[in-house]
This record gives sequence, C-alpha cells and structure tokens, in this order.
Amino acid sequence: MVRCGACGYGLTAASAHTRGKEYRYYRCITRDKRGKDACPTKPLPAAELERAVVDRVRGIAGDRTLLDAIARRARERVQGEGVRLRREEAELPGVIAKLATDAHRLADALASAKPGGREHIANRLDDVGLQLRAHEARLASLKAELAAHGDVVLDVAWTARTLGQFDRVWEAMTRPNRARLVRAIVEKVVVDQRGGKLAVHLRDGAATMARVAA
Repeated sequence: MVRCGACGYGLTAASAHTRGKEYRYYRCITRDKRGKDACPTKPLPAAELERAVVDRVRGIAGDRTLLDAIARRARERVQGEGVRLRREEAELPGVIAKLATDAHRLADALASAKPGGREHIANRLDDVGLQLRAHEARLASLKAELAAHGDVVLDVAWTARTLGQFDRVWEAMTRPNRARLVRAIVEKVVVDQRGGKLAVHLRDGAATMARVAA
C-alpha cells in the first residue's frame, strides 16, 4: 500500500524501542536489501505519514461531491463484480455436466478399445478429468467468493456512512476499524522524500498531492 517514490518498491512498517518508548517508522525495502546506494529514502516517521493520509481522507469526507462520486463508483464496481461472479456460477454446472458426460463416454470407450487405441483414449480421459476437477474447484471457489461478496457490499455501505460523519466517529473508532476505513478509500500511497511530497491514490478516484516533511 505504501510505496517509495525514489525506487518504486514498497515501504514496510517497522518499530524500535528507545528509553521505554516505541518509535514507529516506514523503511524502504530496496534500501534494506541492497543498501543506501540503491535508494536514497531514509526511514520515515510513521505517525507523520499516517496523519497526512488521514488528513486526506478527512478532506474527502468533507467534499460531498467527491465522496458521492467515489461511493457511486465503488458501488458500480462491486455490483459489476457480483454480476460477473453470478454469471460464471450459473454457467459452470452446464460445463461440468458436459465434462462428466464426456468422461463417462471415454471410460466406456476405453473399456472396449483395442490395445492400439487405448493410449489415445486414456490420455483424453485424463485430460477431461483434469478439466472436470478444475471446474469443480472453481465452482466451489465461486461460492466462497459470492459469500464474501455480500460482506464487500456491506463494507461499501459502511464506508460511505462512516465517511459522512468522519469528524464525529474517527476518534471513537478502534485501530482496526480506522485501518479498514483508510484501506477502503486509499489504494496506495507513494512517498517522495526528496521532493517532500505524498501522493495519495484513491480507490475509484484520482490521486491527490499533499506536502509532508522530508
């Protein structure tokens, strides 16, 4: 979610303890693995970076036009994904039934085949069996995705409702719910330490720029 503007790779959260206090920061993965010559980005204080992102989310919450547009696009995206999943779920049983019929037919043919033709039929039967198992697994996966999709729909509604009363509820929210709200709005954050800029890329929206200390 958080990327380095200098090298393009991720920033990872870390912490250190000094005199009994925890110091949280973000550090560049490239710099960690390959040294300071590979990336100039030094560790960034987590509290300041996160505050800048939250301020942007707060700004979105105060911009009713932008908030409505983001919520509308999010609902459209989620609804479209639901339609696609349900369509695929409806088509799979027919595909599975056809493959099962083919498998039975090939099994019968294999049982009565002459020695010279058995290998071809056996290979074909193996191929159909692999396809059948793959489609059955996909159908099971789709059912799980559709079950989870209901939670996504609820999450979009919860996000829009919470953003609409951001200033009133933010301080009372638990840390997990704060993180959930930010993840629902922010797709990625790109830090340009040398330029002193933070690019916040919104889900279902455009990027915006905010100044942060280098």
